Amino acid sequence: TKAAAQALGVSRGTVRRWAAGTQQPKPEHLKTVEASARRAASTKAGRRAGTAAFRASTQGRRALRTGSTVWIRGVQGPSGYERDREVSGRPLGPEQLDALLQAYDERGEGGMLAELTGFMSDYVADWNFLTIEDFSFGPPE
Repeated sequence: TKAAAQALGVSRGTVRRWAAGTQQPKPEHLKTVEASARRAASTKAGRRAGTAAFRASTQGRRALRTGSTVWIRGVQGPSGYERDREVSGRPLGPEQLDALLQAYDERGEGGMLAELTGFMSDYVADWNFLTIEDFSFGPPE
C-alpha cells in the first residue's frame, strides 16, 4: 500500500479502502492503476517483481523451503469432463512451486498454465483448464 500510495499521490488508507471496495478510486487513479497492472502482468520485469515479492514474503519463503498446497477454482477437470470445481489442498513440493513461478516469470500466464496442467495431469490424467477464477498457494483466503 505504501508504494501504491506514493506512486498515486494518495494516502495508504485510501489505497486500503480501494482494495477493500469501500471507496472507489477517481477515474484518473483507476486509469493509472489499470495501466500499472497491465504492465506488471505483461512484461517479464513486471512478472518477476510480483514473484519476487511472493518469494520474499513469509509465506513464500516457507513454501519454497518446505512446500505448500495449491488451491484452484474454475472450470477444470479431465478432458471432456470439465466442470466448475475447486481443487484444494493438492500438495505442491518446493521444486514444483519454484517451477510454477519460473514459468510465470519467463512465459507469463500461458507458461504457468502449462506447468499447472502438467502438475494436475500427474494427479488425474489429461487434466484441462477451461477457466481459472481463483488460485492460491496454501489454504484459500
